[in-house]
Amino acid sequence: MVLTGLRPAASTLAERRQALPWAIFEEILQVGLRAMAVPQRQPVAFYRGLRLLSLDGTTVPVDNTPDTRRRWKKARSRNGSAAFARIPFVLLTELGLHNPIAARIGRQQESECALAWELVAQIPAGSLTIHDRLSGCGAFAARLLQRWTEVGSHFLVRARTGIQRRPVQRLRDGSRLVELSARGEDGQRF
Repeated sequence: MVLTGLRPAASTLAERRQALPWAIFEEILQVGLRAMAVPQRQPVAFYRGLRLLSLDGTTVPVDNTPDTRRRWKKARSRNGSAAFARIPFVLLTELGLHNPIAARIGRQQESECALAWELVAQIPAGSLTIHDRLSGCGAFAARLLQRWTEVGSHFLVRARTGIQRRPVQRLRDGSRLVELSARGEDGQRF
């Protein structure tokens, strides 16, 4: 536009973006996403000195282009096939500021759980990460425990219903502290 004075069509820009290798976008995410809260300026982003984080996922619908139909399957719905293919997307987010500090996009239709496992390695020291029920299985909690011992971070997981757990303590707010049974990758029980 600067050289020619012509404004390119939106489709031209989209085609140019599609020609870029995915590695460029991954590098942009790695460089651009980082923790930003400072305890003195954003105390709501901390709890007892721990940086508050959440790890959660969603899916993003993508247009039905020929390339999309070739690369991704549409999800099943109650009425057959969904209208659009959906790409899984998982974020490690700094609470208080709602600032993403790490992200994974399921370009190969990886599961939300597999993408979340990749983000566990990026949980910073001195943090408290809050997870939803997807993370509330024994194997995932065992991996979180391993990361916690490596860097001194903490986590809070909402356990799934229907998994084996042993009640440890009932808390004043009605929630419960439970013990989950898990096996590590080497088969060792935790």
